[in-house]
Amino acid sequence: MARVHLLTVHPKTDTKASSWYVCLKENALADPFKVHRLVADPDEADLIIFVEIDAGRLCESVLKHPYIKRFREKCYMFSTDWRVIPFIPGIYTAVEKSWYLPSRTHGTYKRFSPKSSAGAALGRSYSYRNASMGSSRDAKTAGQ
Repeated sequence: MARVHLLTVHPKTDTKASSWYVCLKENALADPFKVHRLVADPDEADLIIFVEIDAGRLCESVLKHPYIKRFREKCYMFSTDWRVIPFIPGIYTAVEKSWYLPSRTHGTYKRFSPKSSAGAALGRSYSYRNASMGSSRDAKTAGQ
């Protein structure tokens, strides 16, 4: 079982930017399998995951965070930003093909709760959101 510390560099008042963090945290807390658990203390964590919707191309706010310097080996990023350069390992849902390194970056499929407060804050109700690394030429569609 991994102990996971989730955080975002965005203030709670920035609802759009912190929405993925809120949604991912809600989903982790509702996990029916209870294989991993969230912890509040980064010292206790096996993984520290920065959840960022808009980290910016160079991720300056994340890279300047004190946890990166102190816990570099257990820091990862979950980013939905389409223009991000993956300086730290993680899940980048829209990483550019030129920055894709299989040993450091991964695309993802993430299910969101339709009742998520993050979706409600944005005036939306998500049931599924999908992202992957690949090409439309080799993507299978429903019915294929």
